Amino acid sequence: MYITIIMKKISCAILLLLIVLAACSLPEDDIKAPEKSTLGFKEDRMTLFIGDVVKLFLIQDDEHELTFSSSNESIVTVSTEGIVKAVSEGSALITSKMGDMTAVLNITVITPENTRIEVDLNEFANEVIIFTNIERERIGLHPLEHDEILEKVAQTRALEITDTFSHTRPDGTHFSTAFYEAGIEFINWGENIGYRQKTPTEVVNGWMDSKLHRDTILNPDYSYTGVGIHINSTGLLFWVQTFKG
Repeated sequence: MYITIIMKKISCAILLLLIVLAACSLPEDDIKAPEKSTLGFKEDRMTLFIGDVVKLFLIQDDEHELTFSSSNESIVTVSTEGIVKAVSEGSALITSKMGDMTAVLNITVITPENTRIEVDLNEFANEVIIFTNIERERIGLHPLEHDEILEKVAQTRALEITDTFSHTRPDGTHFSTAFYEAGIEFINWGENIGYRQKTPTEVVNGWMDSKLHRDTILNPDYSYTGVGIHINSTGLLFWVQTFKG
């Protein structure tokens, strides 16, 4: 009887050992959960003023539809193309879905000070060009010359970005169409946009802190520039600087 019990214990121990060895011999891919692809915004929070319009960008594949929705459309609305408009004070979540992936952006909307800034826009535009040339001369580039047609293009775009703050125009076309409409044939041109900055120093410094905007300012192929500035009804300044070779 004792031998039988001992043999049973030995058999159980061997069986348990075999199970452990079998588990250890499984390929790593079989015991490790696969990583799941994620969808995300560049930032998870954003603050807007009432009336602000911005376009959200997310990478989309060819197999899944990219959708946007707002948790409270009385505060923030969002179009099917990802264009967000701040409607009233408060907070709302913008949710984007693509297949089984989801991204969430928390937007806070605040009321700007309803004080119109009294400034000389022509003086501000000239100062933007001066500060731009200072940055170019720091690295040995030739200064940009003021161009009246580029200034008109910039002024047109400054008004447009108060509606949709994007390099895409309100009618859905690329910003370059503003150059064509002004009679500027394609040679080599570019555009920087900004808003909320209160002075030329602030807007140029902001552009210089952004690689893409800095590369535009310091492009050695550009020779001419124009600046457009628009103030909206709440006193916010919208800035556009255009360039061509």
